[in-house]
Amino acid sequence: MRRTLATSCAFFWLVASAVSTVSADQTIGEREFQRSCSACHGAGGEGDGPLADYLDVPPSDLTKLALRNDGSFPHGRIAELIENGGRFGAHGESAMPVWGDRYAAEAKAPAFDGTPFTLIKGNLYANAKIAALVAYIENLQR
Repeated sequence: MRRTLATSCAFFWLVASAVSTVSADQTIGEREFQRSCSACHGAGGEGDGPLADYLDVPPSDLTKLALRNDGSFPHGRIAELIENGGRFGAHGESAMPVWGDRYAAEAKAPAFDGTPFTLIKGNLYANAKIAALVAYIENLQR
């Protein structure tokens, strides 16, 4: 698919917005993390969410991703896991949901969630949501 200049500009604006504030103290990535990820990974990303004890495969401690990757945060791998879930793990499937499908479905919905993401549709919307989450998770690293 060929991107137009306007589409590319919109995408980069949305990625930049991923670190801008939704409210006085919350980024778009943080809001999405609390909404979609914290039930399993915990509010601080340590794998201690309220549903963690009910899962067959414990959720990852997201604060140690860079540490486990020789000090380098694995941006692409995290984006892939968010988009496709854990179905590509070396040891089989995990309980990680496929968020890319959910974001693609959200892009088709007419609802406005109060963020700049609702100004675009389709794959750009899903990619912007994923980029916001990756940026937020990178900030959780210890």
